[in-house]
Amino acid sequence: MPHNNTQILSEAYLDEDEIDLVKLVSSSADIASQYVIFEGSNAEYYAINVAKVTELFVFQKDNIAVNNDKKNIIIGTADIRSHMTPLIYFDAWFGNKNFEKTAYELLILCHFSSGYLGLIVKQVIDIVSINAEQMFSNSKQNELTTFIAKITIGKKTLLCTIFDTDKLLYDLYGEDTIATNPHAEPLCTEHIL
Repeated sequence: MPHNNTQILSEAYLDEDEIDLVKLVSSSADIASQYVIFEGSNAEYYAINVAKVTELFVFQKDNIAVNNDKKNIIIGTADIRSHMTPLIYFDAWFGNKNFEKTAYELLILCHFSSGYLGLIVKQVIDIVSINAEQMFSNSKQNELTTFIAKITIGKKTLLCTIFDTDKLLYDLYGEDTIATNPHAEPLCTEHIL
């Protein structure tokens, strides 16, 4: 994965039975403008602010307590770093067509004030800085998003959707439970996993 001088992605090798880890480390650069860019099943790019990301893991499907309710967006729970962490496929929540489960390679471990959440994604492309002048409001066109941004990866200029993490938490836990109970009963959705 490419990176610049202010961002370091380092690999830590763990026992075979543990999840392989790509640990995110950010320097003193302005973390508010840094975003993890990942690819969706629709070949479009999505972003989450680095401040919400704890770690990036190679996703392994073992050691997960599977949720058998196929109408629930949370596919299961994993014990990650001693935190019981609900897991979701980002594509399913966003309304994209799901790949075969074997196509999903990474888990983005996120931390919100309400607790931990694992976003399962196809692949992480890069970590980039996105300044305000690169962002265009998009929440009126799609309630799951906040902005569309112009980003440059390599020598290509691409469009990237910055999704609304507050809406994600609302869809998972509901308005009344986000701040008080991160493990409350999640809302059901129409996304069949």
